[in-house]
Amino acid sequence: MKPVSLRETIINSVHSHGLSGRPLSLAVSGGPDSMAMAHVLITNNSDLNSEIEILHFNHHIRGREAKSDSDFVNSFFKALDVPTFVSEGNVPALSKKNKMSLEAAARAARYEFFATHICESKRNSVLTLGHNFDDQAETILMHAIRGSGLNGLQGMTGFSTQTIQGLDLKIFRPMLSVNRESVLKYCEDYDIPWKADSTNFSTEYTRNSIRLELIPFLKKYNPEISKSLVKLGNLAKRDHDYIQSKIEDIWPSIATTSNG
Repeated sequence: MKPVSLRETIINSVHSHGLSGRPLSLAVSGGPDSMAMAHVLITNNSDLNSEIEILHFNHHIRGREAKSDSDFVNSFFKALDVPTFVSEGNVPALSKKNKMSLEAAARAARYEFFATHICESKRNSVLTLGHNFDDQAETILMHAIRGSGLNGLQGMTGFSTQTIQGLDLKIFRPMLSVNRESVLKYCEDYDIPWKADSTNFSTEYTRNSIRLELIPFLKKYNPEISKSLVKLGNLAKRDHDYIQSKIEDIWPSIATTSNG
């Protein structure tokens, strides 16, 4: 059987989640994952009939390099006549003020921008992210290290709703079954430019350390460790969903209500 291509994976995911015709807000950092995702969705939009826009956030962590990434994303997609919105925030200051890790502060600031923009635009848009198969494996391993239960061990889901600053944000990840190698090959095949984030090579960050050090170490014991981790996540999701369904079945018979 011929392997499903990156393009087919993304398009099929849009249809299977009932999102064809829905407005999509693509979070684009300028890296290969988000650039490949955006290329597929934009060049195949005649099949999807979606209003597409690009969202980019400058965290002010990498100085001129980050500004260069913002300018790249802004100019690249505006040249394609795709609505593009760029925002920025002082993440190092936010991290220090709230005593958060730089990673956590960056995520909080970025998602607040996404949620606020989508809410204010009143388009009922779906935030679309370029997380891939390897990202999923890293997430599951990171959650396991932190002692997560079934909910955390599921990793990321293809479609979910999260509440950010009181705003409900619909999140879609169409590339969770696509590995990093396939993404890079797609970019090469279609001459898609992308920007490298220098912080991705710093082991000061937990996720980077897991990707650059821990997973390569674990491959000595299991060359298919990423597949095993994702399988663990799928099993955790199956068990979590089963338990939740049983709770929902019996809850009405054991719950009591009080007028007080």
